[in-house]
Formats: sequence, structure tokens, C-alpha cells
Amino acid sequence: MIKIAVCDDDAEFLTTTMKLLMSKAIKLAGINASLVMFNDEKELLREFENDNIYDIVILDIDMPSINGKDLAKKLRNINSTFCLAFMTAYKDEVYSAIPIGINAFIPKEFNTESCLEALTRLLNDYSENQPENTFWEVISDGICVTKRIPFSNIFYFHYCNENIILHTFKETYILTERTFEKIAQKCIPNGFYRSHRNYIINVNKIFEILDREIVMSNQEHLPLSKRSRKDLFKEITGVISNKA
Repeated sequence: MIKIAVCDDDAEFLTTTMKLLMSKAIKLAGINASLVMFNDEKELLREFENDNIYDIVILDIDMPSINGKDLAKKLRNINSTFCLAFMTAYKDEVYSAIPIGINAFIPKEFNTESCLEALTRLLNDYSENQPENTFWEVISDGICVTKRIPFSNIFYFHYCNENIILHTFKETYILTERTFEKIAQKCIPNGFYRSHRNYIINVNKIFEILDREIVMSNQEHLPLSKRSRKDLFKEITGVISNKA
């Protein structure tokens, strides 16, 4: 199921116009989706900080507490791969928002046809290019459960005391898998790198590389072996080239 969040400080617009248009767009796109409307931009930020990540986020640009562009930057620092769309009645906003990594602009005006068309196109494009779901068996309260944790949400894996620990922005999970090499085989082709014999990191979550440490985007410091440092720079260069 695709998780969609819409955030706008205009409660009436959210509960009437936008909710109706989103429901129609979901039906027209023929997708299975859950929809959550946020009238408070700080509440959406808390959702991301608590590891409740949405696949598609639609933000009004002009909001009082945190404007849409600043909110998008904060959300991108937590998760860089969600699909982002802005709602605005001002077309000039398009250019200033490009560096944030937008996927679509939704015209926030009383032309419901153009708005519905843009929303449906956004959902269709996401559905056609939807990232593969990644499921992990983890131990929760002493029992084995299967959790959906996309690669993009994972910061790193740590092998410690014969356990493999999966780390996201705030949460940690002990995997039922006990062989670190199997985790490496699964993750390295998907943007991860073995920075140390006991660490496999998400290259896209790196903030800074020091002499013998890596600083992640959540400000955690992880060990970096001398042998791995040179190859890591090559890996990062490749990631940047692929994004360009």
C-alpha cells in the first residue's frame, strides 16, 4: 500500500477540496493507497522523526510555522527518497524549489480539473516507478515478525555480539539473520558499503568522511577502516555521478 501525506495549514481546503480530489485521483490511478491529511506541519515532521515515513508527500508552500520548502528540507534530511510535490498558486515558486528535489507541482487554484489531472499524473508516475519493497525478519518482544523497511530508510547495519542490528533514523531492530555476509550480498548492490568489518552503511546517508570515521546525516559517528576509506570515495563519486 502506498502511503500518502498531504499537509496544508488551510483546514477547510484540506477536508473539502483536497480530500475529495485525492480520493478521485487514487481511484483514477487505480492504486492501493492510504491517505493522511495534516493541518500542522510540525506533526508531519514528527511522523518522519518517529520513523513513520510516507511514500508520497504533498506540501503547501506557504505555511505559517514552517514553510513548505523548509519542511521539505527537514524531511529530506531524514529520508531522501520519498516522492515530493508542492501545492502553490504562484508559478514563480517552481524555480526556487528545484534544488529540494521536487517530483511535481500541483496548481492550488480553483480549477479542479487541472488539479485533479496533476494529482492523477503524480500517482501514476509513482506507481509505475515504485521502488521495490524490502522486508526484514526482526525480533520484536521475543517473537519473529516481518517488517517493511525500504533500503532508503536504513542508515546502517552493525554486527555486534553475534547479532545484526538494523538502524534507521531513530529505531533499531535485531534481525533474525545471523550471517553478516548475507546482509552484505543483499545490500551492497543497493547503495550500501562495508566501511568496517562490523558495519555496512547506506552511502546516501553519509554526511562527512573523516580520517577514520564516517559521520552520518543523523550525526552518528561510525568507524571507517583504513583499507575501506579509498574505495569509499570511489563509491561516493559513483553515487554522485548517477544522480547528476
